[in-house]
Amino acid sequence: MGIKSPFYTDEDFLGDNPIRAIELASEIQKKKLTGEIDRDMSLYVDMRVDSILSKGHKGSPTGRQVLAKLKEAGLREVFIGLESGAKAQVKRYKKASTAHRNSMVLDVLNDLGITFDIGFIMFDPEMDINELSANISFLKQTGLNKHDARMTKKLRIEPGTPLVAEYRAKNLISGGLDVDDLTYPYRWKYSQAEDVYATYSEWEQELSEDVYEIQARTRGEVGSEDLRREWRTILGEVREIELSALEFITSRVSARIEIDKSELRSLQDARNELILCAKRAMNIL
Repeated sequence: MGIKSPFYTDEDFLGDNPIRAIELASEIQKKKLTGEIDRDMSLYVDMRVDSILSKGHKGSPTGRQVLAKLKEAGLREVFIGLESGAKAQVKRYKKASTAHRNSMVLDVLNDLGITFDIGFIMFDPEMDINELSANISFLKQTGLNKHDARMTKKLRIEPGTPLVAEYRAKNLISGGLDVDDLTYPYRWKYSQAEDVYATYSEWEQELSEDVYEIQARTRGEVGSEDLRREWRTILGEVREIELSALEFITSRVSARIEIDKSELRSLQDARNELILCAKRAMNIL
């Protein structure tokens, strides 16, 4: 019967040929009926915002229609790169998307009842404190503050990408290539953003290995999709606390108020309780 939870990691599963996706979905449905494919087999695919919002052309199906058909065939989850909720940050990444279009994509996926994973870049070397606040507000307004994906990642400057030359020209590359992480270190343009990142990173690091272990358990093949949803809900509560910590730090740095360490300790304790809850549910204590 084979694998039950394949991941399609093409950058855009639809590409410029949505009919191919429709045909694939139909073929999967046929083979499930004949028993050639396990009836419980589910799919994970990557898609672009523009593909999901596509209105179709020359007889091609819309992005929504393709998603609906894929769901009938067993589509479990879609990965989408929202990148940012701050207008200036999206512009720097030369992305056509906007916070509004990102919200529209989430509405489509929610309407269809399709689970989604998120690619989001909270920090980059050119951002200021206002962009940080905009990102946090966007996540809260869309409900993504409770999503199980890690929304507090920083931009990776990887070899072979245009970002290397761009940031070198701006004198923001601060050292040689980290061969273990395969990224270039960078300096920050604005000290407040750097202070927020440094304080938050120290706070986040304390239990990061435990969180990564929980996240790994929610991916790939699990005993049942109900179990996956249960684990992801708990992880989402952990992420909500993480964003609350980032929001607290950002507000204090923005107002130039000394950060109350006891408040961060309280949030860390709450985070630890949820991690223990998740581990008990996963039988990994």
